Amino acid sequence: MQETYLRAWRAFERFEGRSSVRSWLYRIATNACLTALDHASRRVLPSGLMNPCDNPYAPPPSADPRCPMDPADSRRARRTGVAESG
Repeated sequence: MQETYLRAWRAFERFEGRSSVRSWLYRIATNACLTALDHASRRVLPSGLMNPCDNPYAPPPSADPRCPMDPADSRRARRTGVAESG
């Protein structure tokens, strides 16, 4: 919001009055947001923190014991000695 006010303050002498001040400020705010989104850096996940087969977009495993485990959880349970429910 501060960026919008700063841009409007700097550009006020160029305001021609062909539109309302409200629509002019709205356009300045829209452009400020688009510029911020355009210049925002993407967050890159650090490498090496997950197994190559892990899917970062998969939903978290269910805590409901009635839901079956996926095969990877099943293998982990056998390795660690945790009994599979269901």
